[in-house]
Amino acid sequence: MRLALVSISLLALAGLPWPVAAQHIPTPPTTAPAVEEVIEFCDCGTPELIGGIAGLQAAIEYPPSAREAHTEGRVIVQFVVDEWGTPTNLVVIRSLTPEMDAEALRLIGLARFVPAQQNGQSVAQRMTLPVTFRLRPSATASRAIWESVVTAALATFAGVLAVVLTR
Repeated sequence: MRLALVSISLLALAGLPWPVAAQHIPTPPTTAPAVEEVIEFCDCGTPELIGGIAGLQAAIEYPPSAREAHTEGRVIVQFVVDEWGTPTNLVVIRSLTPEMDAEALRLIGLARFVPAQQNGQSVAQRMTLPVTFRLRPSATASRAIWESVVTAALATFAGVLAVVLTR
């Protein structure tokens, strides 16, 4: 019981959801051999991103220069998920800015997958994932926008009222 609590606590500190502990993920050897065969297309399924796309998107650290420039868009990264669920050979195939590309590579590099299975064996498989950069307005920015809209509406109403009263 104590081991389970420690495991869940460690997963929580790492920012991983606790059900990850229930999934069987092969442990990589201490010296990883070179990936000899990469499955491009097969009916063996695709590797499953632990935490899902939403978890990946939630971990984005928006580059300050891109935030200041209001840059949004999608970086597409191609990579190989090896037999142990680790992304390798990461390549940006659709770029936005160097900073956003670096953040997308960082995110995918930190991600872990349940590897694809073929005939009961984990296999390396090539994947492509998008990383979407979307700015969310802050609460203070939303309030400022709302206040400016209300102020403009009140000024317009006051102007119309003044014209009506002067007639």
